[in-house]
Amino acid sequence: MIAWLSGSLVEKKPDYLVLNVAGVGYRVFISLTTYSALPELGDNVVLHIVTQVREDAIHLYGFGRPEERELFNLLNSVTGVGNKLALAALSSYSAEALTAAIAQGDVTALARIPGIGRRIGQRLALELKERVIALHSGSGNPPAVASHTAVAATAVSLHDDVLSALVNLGYRRQDAEGAVRKTFAEGSHTLDSAIRMALKILAP
Repeated sequence: MIAWLSGSLVEKKPDYLVLNVAGVGYRVFISLTTYSALPELGDNVVLHIVTQVREDAIHLYGFGRPEERELFNLLNSVTGVGNKLALAALSSYSAEALTAAIAQGDVTALARIPGIGRRIGQRLALELKERVIALHSGSGNPPAVASHTAVAATAVSLHDDVLSALVNLGYRRQDAEGAVRKTFAEGSHTLDSAIRMALKILAP
């Protein structure tokens, strides 16, 4: 089982990246939180990895901090929450904010996560409250994988990347397109800031 990877950043998208590790390219699925902390292409990246082996594939999920990896595993332990919803949760909120929402039983905040809804939000608060408190107690503030770097992109590719990220998070394409239009109508953005703005627009 792969616990962590360290290598050169070859490709980065809002939902995955590719690392060159000793000449082997590893495709790793990531959250927007991890994406926003990535350095420039060619720089070195260290990711904490969750390895999932299936009959037809090996999937890797990467996180900038071990706390995010553990929270991903906790979310996955709840019935009705799979990899996609766990990543959506970590993309919608920081690990600290998500932990606080679960610990405080803030079902309204949890229900804003794409695909979660009130029923699963209640389940998260009920089943994970004590576990997330134990997870983050005394953990301090571990460093992220890298400092945030603004992403340069053309207007067309930036629009497409934001739309793709929202659809991958579980939003309907029609709703995502409307949020993207409103986002760019309000001014210029980096990819990260555009996604964050669109998520705010889509929040109920």
